[in-house]
Amino acid sequence: MHWPDRRRRPVSVALPEGYTIRSWVDRAAFAAIQASHGVTLRSGEWEELSRDLVPGAMVFAFAPDDEPVAVALVRDRERGGHAELSWVATVPAHGGQGLAQAVCAEATSRALDAGCLDLQLSTGAELHAAQHIYFKQGWVIDLRYP
Repeated sequence: MHWPDRRRRPVSVALPEGYTIRSWVDRAAFAAIQASHGVTLRSGEWEELSRDLVPGAMVFAFAPDDEPVAVALVRDRERGGHAELSWVATVPAHGGQGLAQAVCAEATSRALDAGCLDLQLSTGAELHAAQHIYFKQGWVIDLRYP
C-alpha cells in the first residue's frame, strides 16, 4: 500500500478520554507492546529500527495511567525520503478503541511533515482489521509494490 499524496493528511482520530499520543523512542516500551502479540525483536533489530527512524515518527499512545499501549513508526532505510509505516501494534487489553488508527495517523503525518516523498506499508492479506485501519486513513493499494 502507499500514501497517495504527500499534501494530504490522514484522518484525525479522537482518542478515548485520558489517552494521549506522543513521539517517544523507548526500546522497553516498544518491545513490551510487540511482545503482547508474541513478537520478539531479533538480535540487532532495535538498533536497525532506531537508526532508520524518521525523526519524530515513532509514536506511542499512552493509557490514562501513562502506560504505553500502542505504537507505530515510520522508517526511511535508505534516507532518501522513501519511507515505510511499520510495527503497528496495540496491547490487546486496550484494543478496539481506535488507538492503532491514531498512532498510524500521527506517525504518517510526522513522516510527511519531515519531508518523506513516498510512504509505503506492507500488510498481510489475512489482516483485515489492519487493512481497514489503513484504508480508513487514506492508504491505497499500489500494485507496483509487492
